[in-house]
Amino acid sequence: NRKMLSYGKYLVGRYQEFQKGDSQKAGDFKYIAIHNALKREFKGDWKLLPSGRFDELVVFLQRRIDNTKVGRINRARSISNYHSFAEHT
Repeated sequence: NRKMLSYGKYLVGRYQEFQKGDSQKAGDFKYIAIHNALKREFKGDWKLLPSGRFDELVVFLQRRIDNTKVGRINRARSISNYHSFAEHT
């Protein structure tokens, strides 16, 4: 499903964007770490997951985004870290 794939890419991009905002973490690993975490969690390429596991993917990515330094600061200020799937489509 292209819409689901697009939203997954959006969430991965948000995670990477929020990691850029964390000056305490150095190097390029902080950008590729999400891909490694996705492979571990879903036992392969997240882009090939069946659509029935989409909600699981979204929860995983949103939790990771919310747990970044920028994400925690935003939540404390009641700032949204990402938009919903419905808003994305």
